[in-house]
Amino acid sequence: LLTDWSKKYGHIFRLNVFGTDIIVISDPSYTKELFQTSQQQFKKDLDFAYKPFLPLLGNGIVTSDGPKWFHKRKQVSSLLRIDILEQIPEITLRATDRLQKKLLKSIESNGTVDISEEF
Repeated sequence: LLTDWSKKYGHIFRLNVFGTDIIVISDPSYTKELFQTSQQQFKKDLDFAYKPFLPLLGNGIVTSDGPKWFHKRKQVSSLLRIDILEQIPEITLRATDRLQKKLLKSIESNGTVDISEEF
């Protein structure tokens, strides 16, 4: 739907979702330019976009802004080295494969899988 609207209204347009104005930017180069030149002008939308996820995300680096974000980012910076981040796809693939095998086995035996044990 947003792709169709981008074709109809252009790469930048505004829409209203449940009483909240949303700006849609469909061109990655525009988004890059916006965040490279104006990042400090934006705050995370905890009242709308993040609200359903706050119980899961808490008040860490994902939901923080400004000095609080900078402090949390500094705390985890050693964990975000590229050599560590490059391992994430392989780890995720292994975990997904394990879960898939459990689910297939459960289907064959007409059993259940406690998904909470996987996290």
